[in-house]
This record gives sequence, structure tokens and C-alpha cells, in this order.
Amino acid sequence: MIRKTFHWGQVRIKFIASDPMHMNSLYLMASTGILAVIGFIFWIIAARAYTPTQIGLGGSLISLGGLLIPVSGLGFSETLIRFL
Repeated sequence: MIRKTFHWGQVRIKFIASDPMHMNSLYLMASTGILAVIGFIFWIIAARAYTPTQIGLGGSLISLGGLLIPVSGLGFSETLIRFL
């Protein structure tokens, strides 16, 4: 008599692969991870090519841009909806 084993891992993978919401969330997590790795590699290459002062200024400008983008959009969508 051959006994067939039941693998919960295979069932879970099939469930996740069949559900579009789970697959979309996995794609989003994977893209975030890939972007983090690419950004890290970029800064390693940039650190070898430029001086520490230039790297510091570049990092500061990128951080400032990341801060100003959400701040500049505060209230815009609500205002646009209100006046339309």
C-alpha cells in the first residue's frame, strides 16, 4: 500500500498563486526589494566614483526631494475635488 502524503506547503503555494490579490502583493514586495538592492548597488558604485562631500550632497538632495514631493501635494486632491 502506497501512502500519499499531504503537503501543506504545496496547497498554500497553489492558493497564493491562484489569488490575484496575493500575487499582486508579492509583486509589490518583490519590486520594493529589487529597488532596495539596486539603490544599494548604486550608492556603492557612486561612493567609489565621487568624493565623500559629493556623496553627502547628493544623498541630501535626494532626501530633500523625497520630503518635498509629498509635502507639495498636501491638500491638492481635496481642493481639486472641492472646486470641480
